Amino acid sequence: CGAAPMDKLMVALSVPKYADPENDEENKPQLLVLEPTSSEDYNEISTDYLCLQNTQETQDQANDLHLEYLLEDKHYFIVSPRDIFFSKPRDEDDHLDWCLMQQKFEKALKYAESHSRRLRRHSVFQVGRSYLDHLIENSHFSELGPLYQRVFKSDKRLWEEEITRLLLLNHVDAIGPYVPLGPEKNQIKL
Repeated sequence: CGAAPMDKLMVALSVPKYADPENDEENKPQLLVLEPTSSEDYNEISTDYLCLQNTQETQDQANDLHLEYLLEDKHYFIVSPRDIFFSKPRDEDDHLDWCLMQQKFEKALKYAESHSRRLRRHSVFQVGRSYLDHLIENSHFSELGPLYQRVFKSDKRLWEEEITRLLLLNHVDAIGPYVPLGPEKNQIKL
C-alpha cells in the first residue's frame, strides 16, 4: 500500500494478503517501521494496527489505502476512503505520556531524569509529583521518603507543603527521617 523513508529506517503500510478468521487484530492494516539490515533482510522496529471504519472492505480494496508523507517534517498520513490517520516519530514526551498512562511511575521518573534536557511538555518535578500523588492515593506511605528527597531535593517551600499535607493525613512519620533539617539557609526548620 505504501512505503516512505524515515532517516535510516523505512515506514511501510501493508494489508494482510489473506484474512485470518481466528485473529481479528492480524487482519487490520498495519503501519510498520523497519530497519534494513541487508539488501534482503530487515528488523521490525514497531507495528501499529490501524482501526479503520470498515476493515473488511479495506482488505477487499487495498488500492484505496495510501501512505503519504512530508519527509522534512517526518509526518506520515494514512488515507482511506473513510479515514485519515496522522503519524510521526515518538519523542521523549510521548514516551513519558505512555509510561504515566500505564502507571509505570518509577520507569517514567528514571526516563525523565536521564532525558530532562530533551523534554518539552514534562519535567522531572512534574513526573515525580505524579508518582508521589499516586503513592499517597494508594496508601504506599513507606515509599515516600526517598522519593521526596529525589524530587524535592532541598526546596524548602515544597517540603513545607508536603509536611502539611502529610500532617493532615496523619502520615508525616513516613517522611520524618528524610526531611532536610539544619541551620543551612535552604533547609527546613520545624
